[in-house]
Amino acid sequence: MVHGVVKRRQADPQVVLQLWDIITSIRAGKQVANYDRIERYMQRKHNVNPKDTQKQLTLAVKDELVVKETSLGKKGARAGLEQDGYWCMEEATEESEDTHDWYCFECHKPGDVLCCGSCYKVYHPACAGKEDDFTDAWTCPMCEAHKDKFGSLKKIELYQLLTHVLSRMKDKARDLYKVPNMKELPNYYNLVYRRVDLRTIMEKIDNETYRSLEEMEADTKMIVHCSVVYHGPESDRAELCRLTLADCEYDLAEIRLCKDCYLMSNNRADQDWFLYACDPNHELVWAQLRGFGYWPAKVLQRSEGQVDVRFFGSRHQRAWIPDSNTKPIDTNIKKMNIKPTPGWRNAKKELERHQGYVKEGNKGSGHKRGTKRRRDSNGDEESQEDDFVSSTDAGQDHSISTSQASPEAHTEDAPTPLPTPSKKS
Repeated sequence: MVHGVVKRRQADPQVVLQLWDIITSIRAGKQVANYDRIERYMQRKHNVNPKDTQKQLTLAVKDELVVKETSLGKKGARAGLEQDGYWCMEEATEESEDTHDWYCFECHKPGDVLCCGSCYKVYHPACAGKEDDFTDAWTCPMCEAHKDKFGSLKKIELYQLLTHVLSRMKDKARDLYKVPNMKELPNYYNLVYRRVDLRTIMEKIDNETYRSLEEMEADTKMIVHCSVVYHGPESDRAELCRLTLADCEYDLAEIRLCKDCYLMSNNRADQDWFLYACDPNHELVWAQLRGFGYWPAKVLQRSEGQVDVRFFGSRHQRAWIPDSNTKPIDTNIKKMNIKPTPGWRNAKKELERHQGYVKEGNKGSGHKRGTKRRRDSNGDEESQEDDFVSSTDAGQDHSISTSQASPEAHTEDAPTPLPTPSKKS
C-alpha cells in the first residue's frame, strides 16, 4: 500500500496530445522530430511559447509519454551530426494494469498526489483537503462517502432508484451511451486510466454491482474525469459530461431527501402516488405563498429559515417559503381566514386521504413491484411488464413535479417563489 505523497505524471495531458500530434506530423514528412521543429510547430499551431514547450516536452519524456533518442542527421546542414529526436510512446490498446490513476480525480491535472488505499483514484493534497500527516494509509473522499452507506437501502429499492437516475441521464446525454470508436480516439488509454460511460453504469446496474448511491455517483464523476483528461476542460464533450453529472447529483440529492417520494413520483403506478406514506413520514403543514392563502403541504427539508414544501393538489408543486409562512397542520382552519376554492378543497381531500394512508402504513404499489428490464438491440431499456408507468407517459416528469410554483398551477398571476437557500460553506 502506498503511503504519503507520490510522484505520478507531471506533464499536462492536453499538451502531451499536442506534442504527439506534432511529432506524428513531422515523422510523416520523413523528418527527424527534433526540438527545433517541435518548438516551431507548437508556437505556430497551438500558440505555445518555447519555454513552455521545452518544459512540457521534458516532463513528457520523464513520464515516458514521449521517447527521446539520439540519431544522426541524414541530409542538409545536420547530415552526419548527432541530434535528439522524439517519438510518440507506443499506443496502448487497453486499460493500464497500473495500481492507480495518473491524474488528480478532483482537478484532473498532473502533479504529486495521494493514492487512495481503497481504490485507484489519486488526489493532490490540496484538492483532498489534506495538507499534512501523510504517515497513515489514506482513503479518498469518494470511498469515504460511500463506505458507511452499505445496507442503507434495500437491494430492490437501490436498483429501482438507480435505474430511474440512469434513464434520466440517458435522455439528456445519448452520446455518452454510445459505444466509442477507439480509432477516432488515438492514444486514449495512454492518458485515460479507466474508461467509464453511461453504458458502463448500465452494465453495473444490470449486474447489480453497485452497493450504494455513492458508488454510482463516483462513476459519473469518473465520466467527467476521463473527458477532461482526454478532450480538455473546455471541450464540448467535457461540458456535456459536467451537465450529466449535475443531473445525476440533483436526482441523488432528491433521493436522499426522500427515496419514497422520488420512487413513487417516477413510477406513477397509480394516481394516489403522492398520497401514500413515506418512511419516515413527512411533517405536514399549512404553507402560504405570497399572494395566496394557506394550502396543505409536505415538508421536504428546512434550511436557514426557509422550508422546502410540496403542496397537495392537482400538480403537487413545490416551493421554498419562509418558515414564518407555515403553520402546524392541526391549526384551526377558521383562524387562517381561508377562502376555499375548488382547488383548495381538492387539496384538503388529498391531505385527508394521505393522513389515512399514513395511519394504515400504506406505502403504495410502487414499493411492491420489482423492476424487470430487458435490452433491445441498441441496449435501450424496454419494460417487460406494466409494473411502472414512465414519468413521460404520465404527462409529468420528476423535474416538473419538483419545480417551484404556486399551488394553483393554472393561475396566470402566480407569484414568483423564493430561491433555494444557499448551503453554508
